[in-house]
Amino acid sequence: MAKRIIIQDDEPEELQRSRFHKSVQIADTVQHIAPEKLTLNPLNKELFATQDGKEYEALKNDVLQRGIIVPLIAKPDNTLLAGHTRLRIAKELRLKSVPVQYAKEMNATEERTFLVNDNLLRRHLSSTERLNLYSLLYPDFDATFINEETRIAQGRMKKGEERLTLKKVAEDTFQSYESVKKQIQRAKEERKRAQEKEASKKRDEKKGDVVPFSDKPHKNVLSAQKLIDRLRTKAQRMTATERKELRRLLENLLKSM
Repeated sequence: MAKRIIIQDDEPEELQRSRFHKSVQIADTVQHIAPEKLTLNPLNKELFATQDGKEYEALKNDVLQRGIIVPLIAKPDNTLLAGHTRLRIAKELRLKSVPVQYAKEMNATEERTFLVNDNLLRRHLSSTERLNLYSLLYPDFDATFINEETRIAQGRMKKGEERLTLKKVAEDTFQSYESVKKQIQRAKEERKRAQEKEASKKRDEKKGDVVPFSDKPHKNVLSAQKLIDRLRTKAQRMTATERKELRRLLENLLKSM
């Protein structure tokens, strides 16, 4: 699925996010708070990369033109739960106040779950990033859905132990069953491609088709000569891998001259 640049509203996930927010008891009342009174949540920085690039600039330009439409969400002590990027933009634009809704007091587990779910619904994440978030919510996620080797190694489930299901993941993260199913399928396909690529690389190395290159000119000359000599001995045309390796060796040699 192609990535979209998110502005602030008209998102397909709006209803999902609304149900999510109601589930954690967020006040309907919107208050206008000075940005300086709000505190960044250290857990957000631990879990998520800072937003930059085109998506950030698009949001900043939107705030500049229309102000902040979607309220930030904070705990009673003014620690942010959602809206870290919007708060950063508000400070850069020197806005006098930002709209804020307050959530009920949360324990550490509830707060972590809220941060993960809010980012799952708001951000456009890669398959890998989504899988990492699911793994934070469910320690057995990878073994259940992605890594067959781990699942086999763990063996049978204990009596009374409940297996994690796609339905549970979808319900817990306020997404559709089909969306989660497709995300997992893409992740499994990416994992399979990565495994095949690694296996192919190992086969090439075993056959001697891959020649290492170095930042030292004389070593590159020796490596290139070794490859050429091997080809002459084998009396055959270059394979695609051999052409690629020779090209890398020669390019690296020219750069270092």
